[in-house]
Amino acid sequence: WAFASDIPWCMSEAIFTPRLRQPLFAGRTMIWIAAPSGIWTVAIEFVMFFTGQLDLNTSRKDLAWFSRNGLEMTQADWNKLDNRNLMMYVEAGEDRGLLLMFNGSIIQKEFTLPGTHLGDSFRSVFDSAENVLHYSPRLAVPGSKVILQAHAVQVWLVNREIQAK
Repeated sequence: WAFASDIPWCMSEAIFTPRLRQPLFAGRTMIWIAAPSGIWTVAIEFVMFFTGQLDLNTSRKDLAWFSRNGLEMTQADWNKLDNRNLMMYVEAGEDRGLLLMFNGSIIQKEFTLPGTHLGDSFRSVFDSAENVLHYSPRLAVPGSKVILQAHAVQVWLVNREIQAK
């Protein structure tokens, strides 16, 4: 760390020049804090990583991986050499999430949407096998069967009713 006023100094993925008070390369979310003397402006980088840990308030993980049968992946699933299909769930808020479905197989595969613990309904928003100009979103309930074409990706919005507190 160099704190001389003419020497750029580095904090994580961003380089700052104290004199300019501007990031030369901004990495992630930055919070600027002015020092009491007013001479220095400090950048603090807060980076949130997914943990995959269960949130006790929501009973959901911030990131979870599912096999195409709609169940959360086990170590045995990860170790299967021929496993070319999976789903990734990302928590996106109190009332929604995002489900990405991947078929790396050379043939179409049937996937089962995860159960009600993730949400009340699913809405497709993207299918790499469909013509974008004519794509029509689909609605589905937990446990529904979905066909993914070979080497395709689908993205689904997961919706939840917010419980009154």
